[in-house]
Amino acid sequence: MTPELTALTLAALLQVLQFVAYSISANLQVGPKTAMSSRDTLFIPAGQMHGFEADETMKMLFTFPVARFADVDYAFDEAA
Repeated sequence: MTPELTALTLAALLQVLQFVAYSISANLQVGPKTAMSSRDTLFIPAGQMHGFEADETMKMLFTFPVARFADVDYAFDEAA
């Protein structure tokens, strides 16, 4: 492996480790239940089960990549 490729690989590894350390630190500070705040955007891929919990009033805006709401295929969990 060339010195340039070695340096690039080590830099990428350092970036990943810094991101993981920052993410863990941030979640420890705010906790998993307050990781989102107002004006945050969350993408949920199609077919993924999800849920929401809030201690306060929460307003949500859902958008779907279809022309009509009738075209939305949304599966509900029977246990919910």
